[in-house]
Amino acid sequence: RMHMLERMFLDKARPFYKSATPVPLSPITPEEWGLFIEETFRAGGITVSPETCSEIMGKTMGHPYYTQSLCRRLWIDAVVRKSERIGKAEVEAGMNQILTDEHNYFYRDWTDLTNLQRVFLKNVAEWGGKELYTMDFIHGSGLTAGQIQAASEALIENGILEEKESESAVSDPFFK
Repeated sequence: RMHMLERMFLDKARPFYKSATPVPLSPITPEEWGLFIEETFRAGGITVSPETCSEIMGKTMGHPYYTQSLCRRLWIDAVVRKSERIGKAEVEAGMNQILTDEHNYFYRDWTDLTNLQRVFLKNVAEWGGKELYTMDFIHGSGLTAGQIQAASEALIENGILEEKESESAVSDPFFK
C-alpha cells in the first residue's frame, strides 16, 4: 500500500505534500534476518536452526511485518509449550495459526476483487510475475493481453500487487 503513502507526501494537491522526505530502504537480507532470529531466540533459551530460519524466510519472503508476526507466534507457542527448540513443524503450525487468525482480512480482500482480478492473481501466484504478456502466460491463464493489463493495473492501484524490477508480485506474502 506504498502508493497511498507516496501520494500523501508527493502529490501537490495533498495537504501533506513535501512534509516528509522519502527514504528508500533496502530489504533486510535473509542472512541478516537469520542471524537476528537465531540470536533473539537463543537469548530466550530457544534454539532455531539456520534451516528453520530459511523456512521462516520462505514463508514471509523477508517482509518485516510478517517475519516479526510469525516469529512472535513461534515465540509464544514455544513459551506456552515450554519448548527449547523450534523446527519446521512449529513453523507450519505457526503459519496455519496466523492464517486462521487473519482469515477475515484475507477473505475481505479476496471478495473485493473482481472475477478477472482473481483469475489473474491466481495465475501470477502459480506462474510467477515475470513475462506476463508472453504467449505462454496468455494461453496458460486463458486471459487476453487487455485483461492482463486491466487486472494488473487495478491490483497495483489497490496495493494487492506490486511491480519490482519488471516483475509483478503479490504484495502480501500471506495472501498468496
